[in-house]
Amino acid sequence: MGSEAYQPDNLLDGLSSPSAMEVQYEHLRDRERRLLAPLLPAGGDVLSVGCGWNPGRHVFPSPGWRMTGVEPESEKPDALVAEGVLDAGLAGSAGELDSLPDGSFDAVLYRLVLHHVVFQVPLEPVLAEAARLLRPGGLLVAVEPGLWHPVGAGLALANRLGAGPAVH
Repeated sequence: MGSEAYQPDNLLDGLSSPSAMEVQYEHLRDRERRLLAPLLPAGGDVLSVGCGWNPGRHVFPSPGWRMTGVEPESEKPDALVAEGVLDAGLAGSAGELDSLPDGSFDAVLYRLVLHHVVFQVPLEPVLAEAARLLRPGGLLVAVEPGLWHPVGAGLALANRLGAGPAVH
């Protein structure tokens, strides 16, 4: 579970070796921990939207944090619940989480997902949904690849050339 999903058929992943990508992802996970640890309470309920195979447990550790993961394909959150990585999981997409009650979470996490969402739906309703799901004083956490990250650099170039949807 500690590794990010390397997909050799993805153009941007295919430009780097799996070991190089793992070094980049470990750097990213360490940076996330350092940046977020001082801002987070000791625990609560967190929603990881677009949780994939690495929903952010390194930032929101259990048992303090109860994590619910959402992913369009239900097999990912179901498998992570079975492994004990997630406390709950459901199929769903950013901007389409009407079944979840208002004020259900102390934190909503979009970890390496908004750069996918932006090509599918407008971000404003997605972020409004996060605000609806947060309890008063809750935190919206968005982690995206920067230009130092190979995927971030590739996405920036693709977006600049108007080819973002075709590349990622």
